[in-house]
Amino acid sequence: MDDFKMIDKEEALKFLEAYQPLPSDSELSKNINILNIYNEVRKYFLTHYDPRCIPLFLNSFGGRNGFGVYQLIEDVLKCYPSELVIPFIKLALHSKFESVIYWNAQIAVSFPDDSLQESLINLINHYNLDIRYTAISALSRMPNQD
Repeated sequence: MDDFKMIDKEEALKFLEAYQPLPSDSELSKNINILNIYNEVRKYFLTHYDPRCIPLFLNSFGGRNGFGVYQLIEDVLKCYPSELVIPFIKLALHSKFESVIYWNAQIAVSFPDDSLQESLINLINHYNLDIRYTAISALSRMPNQD
């Protein structure tokens, strides 16, 4: 897949499947084409509905911030009903990749749901300070327990 080539849905999904997760930012800086394609795939799914992209995006976060593109993935996820997104966030919060955990805790802020509480509470003691803070932030957005 060449940079900025017009892509179709299956190519976009195939690209995401190949990067679970993407390389770290230091590796992406050596091959910026991957990040450019990722951003094109992100834009594609803003206007082409396919729930198969949800778990693929949620598990695509490589180390650091994807040069600002990772922050924009939430816009794609907001196109889908919470009941489709939340189960995949819950799974991704248990990833073996810290970057996936971090970004999913970050996204959980916009998808507050009781079913995420236990997973987020477990992250409060994570050795990575950024993950702890993000989990606390997401928990602060959860519905009140009366």
